[in-house]
Amino acid sequence: MTQTEPDPKRVSRLRWVWRGIGLVVVAGVVWFVVSAVQTGGAIRQLQAIQNVELTTEPDALLGALPRSWQDWLTDRLGEERLLPFQRIKLIECSYSSITDQQLALLNRFPSLEKLGLRETKISDAGLKHLEGLGNLKYLSLAGTQVSDRGLVYLQNLHQLAVLDLSGTQVTDEGLAHLRALTNLYEIYLEGTQITDAGLVNLRGMKKLYAINLSETRVGDAGLVHLKDFNAMYDLYLNKTRISNAGLVHLQGLEQLVWLEIENTKVSNAGLDHLKGITTLSKILYDGTQITEEGIARLRKSLPNLSD
Repeated sequence: MTQTEPDPKRVSRLRWVWRGIGLVVVAGVVWFVVSAVQTGGAIRQLQAIQNVELTTEPDALLGALPRSWQDWLTDRLGEERLLPFQRIKLIECSYSSITDQQLALLNRFPSLEKLGLRETKISDAGLKHLEGLGNLKYLSLAGTQVSDRGLVYLQNLHQLAVLDLSGTQVTDEGLAHLRALTNLYEIYLEGTQITDAGLVNLRGMKKLYAINLSETRVGDAGLVHLKDFNAMYDLYLNKTRISNAGLVHLQGLEQLVWLEIENTKVSNAGLDHLKGITTLSKILYDGTQITEEGIARLRKSLPNLSD
């Protein structure tokens, strides 16, 4: 019985298939190594900036290993050599010297969830480097040089839950760029140029439970835009233009616990609008026309209200 000779064409095709697979594997390894080296380099550059702190966790490859193996590798190789295999979750740059240009390093960390840039020299130009951080949940830009123009780079960060813009140059126009951020739970606008008209841009953010509007140009007319925030827990209105008339719009905030209205025109008469908010436990009212007698009367309706 004669043995069939292999088909030369088929053998040739198989060789090309295996070569192709080999090239794909090699390309994948090269890409992984290059990417890891670049990530490690970005981490080291950030760590070299004074006052910058990073929180990491093992990436998918390292994280798949048992904890004992991870510890063994750390002991043998050192944390420095394992940096390329770490996933960055938090970068705290507040009060540091980080620049707009250095924020480009963040593009190496798509899994970043928390970023603090409080009181830095970051401006609108730097925010362009944040637009690809789709997993970002916390962002503090308080006390930076950010203005309306920069907020356009945040409009697609749909996972954002906490955004602090206190002390920035943001106005009503800038808030319009944030309308799509409907997963926000907290927004801090203290010391900005926000007015009554700007608050309409928050109306779609139904998950908000903390809003700080202190030291803004918000008055009674603006509070109407907050009346449907059923999850509201904390509300800060210190040094705003509100009066007794504005508090009527807070009557529907059935979950409100903490209210600050210091240095406003509110008096005892305005407290009547709060009698139905049974969850309310704290009101800060220094610098108003509210008296201790007025608070005592309110406490009869709100037994949880503390001193």
